Amino acid sequence: MKFQFGACRAGTYGAHYDQEVIALSHQTGVLLVEYAFLLMVISGIWLVASQLPALKWARFRTVVAGAALSIAGILLIIATHWAHFG
Repeated sequence: MKFQFGACRAGTYGAHYDQEVIALSHQTGVLLVEYAFLLMVISGIWLVASQLPALKWARFRTVVAGAALSIAGILLIIATHWAHFG
């Protein structure tokens, strides 16, 4: 994972910093997207399992699936914005 915090350009007078504060490599972006899609698959399975009447803890499974979908969405936003994925 490559983080870049305000890289200063060489050969300039004074401190001129780039606009981008955090930069992720393309490989890190791909990894984040893979994790996001994996979380979506897991949350889909949990939503299906929460609707089966034989299994207990339906509300808990729905909450976990919703949280997994939220985290997946955040990972996709990070990957598309800072890692320039897509």
